Amino acid sequence: LFLNPQGIYLRLTSRRSSPAPPPSRRDLQLVSLACLDPGASESRASIESDASESGGLRGKRVVVLYGSNMGTCGDFAEQALEIDTRMGFEGVKAPLDALASSSPPALPKGDEGVVVIITSTYNGRPPDNAKAFDAWLSTPSAESVLQGVRFA
Repeated sequence: LFLNPQGIYLRLTSRRSSPAPPPSRRDLQLVSLACLDPGASESRASIESDASESGGLRGKRVVVLYGSNMGTCGDFAEQALEIDTRMGFEGVKAPLDALASSSPPALPKGDEGVVVIITSTYNGRPPDNAKAFDAWLSTPSAESVLQGVRFA
């Protein structure tokens, strides 16, 4: 997740206006629905409809994990959780390091729900609240915990 890839070059252009806006509610709904049912044929119009009509998501679980030094990804994680909750998900938000703790959040498997990860990286290194998670990913327990989990 935090590897520093080689041979990738970017051409950047300065923004002349305000910073990029956070992801829209529709974009987050599209990600959530696509993860739960990759074969779904929901149209944009149906996704943009009132979130209370998303009955198929009621009772499904979402775990929003985030990694951040400055708090921006934590803010995005909070927004994602609020939107998912309005769509009918039952959810929790936690830093990525929570998975490496002695009492990690229970992750939904298969059709139970989805795990959303929102994180920053710093020259290929994890943020402060994801360093233990980064080390934990190489352990045998990580493989068993993450088996069957859907990610976005």
